[in-house]
Amino acid sequence: MSFTEAFKQLLAQANMSQAEFARLSGFGTSYVSQLCAGKVSDPSITKAGIIAKVFGISVQELYDLSFNGE
Repeated sequence: MSFTEAFKQLLAQANMSQAEFARLSGFGTSYVSQLCAGKVSDPSITKAGIIAKVFGISVQELYDLSFNGE
């Protein structure tokens, strides 16, 4: 599973809109849109940490889901 697929899956599981994620993460809506569109396939470790925190998972869990398909 790609990072984009994992991100969209986590959004769906959390029943969270892109706008809500942007608000909770502090990211701009444009960046969140890029995440969903696959234009950002490997975020920085800092941004991955923020993404994981919003979803209530560890960075390792995010990595495993994104790159190992678990």
